[in-house]
Amino acid sequence: MEGACGLRQLHPEIIARTEHTIAELGGHIRRDPKTDLLTLNDELVISLVLARCQTTPTGHLRWRIRFDPGRSCPFYRDATAFIPCLHGVCG
Repeated sequence: MEGACGLRQLHPEIIARTEHTIAELGGHIRRDPKTDLLTLNDELVISLVLARCQTTPTGHLRWRIRFDPGRSCPFYRDATAFIPCLHGVCG
């Protein structure tokens, strides 16, 4: 399974791919370099959260999403998008 450090390393790539895809679909996207929050069409502020896959004892896949209030409180966002990661592959 992908460790937290690996997910942190993937985060910039995932944000870049998301920006690119939104632009290809005709949306205007702007990324705040300090917070990595994305602003879509100058209206919607989106936070992307990567989540590592965990296998339960019964073999089912689960993703634990943790919101860090200390990090996110100072930053306003309208929505949070969950990006599932399965064994090192995100998206």
